[in-house]
Amino acid sequence: MNCAVYSLALIAVLAVVITMFNRVKNEMGKAEFGLIIGGILAALGLAIFSFNQPAGLFSASYHGIFIQMYVTPLAIFFEILVLTAVLMLILASWDYTRKTRYYGLFLLSTMGVLLLPFSRDILTLYFAWELMTVPTYALVLFSPSKKSVEGGVKYLIFGILSSALMIFGMMLLIVTSGHTDLAGIGQYLGLPTNRTDLTFLTGVLLVVAMGIKIGLVPFHMWIPDSYQGAPRLVAGYLSAVTKKAGIIALIMVVFVAAVFSQSQYASVFLFLSVITMFWGNVAALKQKNVVRMLAYSSIAQMGYILIGFSVNIQFGLEAALYHALTHAVMDALAFIAVFAIFHSTGAYMLDDYRGLARRVPKTALALSLGLFALAGMPPLAGFTSKLFLFKAGLDGGLWWLSLLGLGFSVFSLAYYLKPVMAMYGHEEGEVTDDDVYVPPATGIAMGIGVILLFLLGLYPNFFMELIARAVALL
Repeated sequence: MNCAVYSLALIAVLAVVITMFNRVKNEMGKAEFGLIIGGILAALGLAIFSFNQPAGLFSASYHGIFIQMYVTPLAIFFEILVLTAVLMLILASWDYTRKTRYYGLFLLSTMGVLLLPFSRDILTLYFAWELMTVPTYALVLFSPSKKSVEGGVKYLIFGILSSALMIFGMMLLIVTSGHTDLAGIGQYLGLPTNRTDLTFLTGVLLVVAMGIKIGLVPFHMWIPDSYQGAPRLVAGYLSAVTKKAGIIALIMVVFVAAVFSQSQYASVFLFLSVITMFWGNVAALKQKNVVRMLAYSSIAQMGYILIGFSVNIQFGLEAALYHALTHAVMDALAFIAVFAIFHSTGAYMLDDYRGLARRVPKTALALSLGLFALAGMPPLAGFTSKLFLFKAGLDGGLWWLSLLGLGFSVFSLAYYLKPVMAMYGHEEGEVTDDDVYVPPATGIAMGIGVILLFLLGLYPNFFMELIARAVALL
């Protein structure tokens, strides 16, 4: 059996054990937390090792229950992406809460995220989607307040809408094609005579359903309020991890199940890319709350990723996946740093950030690097991944879209620099010089993120080779 399956099974067992442990003990101890971190590291190691092993269909049965998982380079790449971001966020969570149910919900959702790219049929895909989504409803409301309830209700409404549209679209696909297998649906729809207005409508329903999760404009309305109301690390998880799951699901229904023809999906994604980049960047500029700014920033980043989806070349999809990888790291780092600042100083508005570099210098540096990477500053990860996206646009004949993306990246400096300038520039006497204690677990998580920013930015070829293998076998 491929080690990627063992990696998935390890996270599944860990999620079940921690969830059941909540019945015995409500507070997490260091031993249990060490077990979680050790399990994630082991799963990450197995996923990395599995790249040298043959991929294929793996099945198992137990007392009449039959399970099939299709291991591909895409699934393995996605495992590595998710486990890296989850490792950073769970490390920092130790300084937020010791509640066992928090970690149980976190791991259950992670199990659903990891199962998505292994899904061979459309029903398993939906099961993984719901397993990923349902625990996050409770996580958003983990620290009840007026803001969290407001954000949680919006998230719940849009989440239910997304699930309803998805199951409706999937049922239409099954009825139309007579298949539940994604590849079988793709073969059926590959024949031009089988394409009708109904199949196009089905594709639109699925794109809208996944666009809600990803945060594409105009389906993004829940994101700012939900991120602001949720615990900061949970907002980081939604942005860095579950959004990437939406991208993988989108790839599977568009490029494997082929719900759109090439000309159709290029036009749809081109339109969504432009309006998402535009509104995400413009709205982010007006924000005074740092979390809301990052929320709109994450929307804009999805617009950049869609540049790669809009061109009919393989390199476009490779560039989109690489930016998804770098964005997972950049956003996880940014939200962890924002959490550390709030946890240590109580600052959450831009005005509260004045002079913080003198009180939390390492955290301020980590946040600054994360924001610079999101803006696309060299030599950080965001610069390299955006460069690949813009090159894909040029190679695909959409030079104007690449130019537009470059213009929005320059424009984004106007809001990414606001927290940096506030932290490093202030009037005399506004803040004290007393250092603020930052817990070591959070510091380690930020350290991992900073290292990865430079690693992904300076040495992209290794990761792009892995992604190229994944895209070639779609």
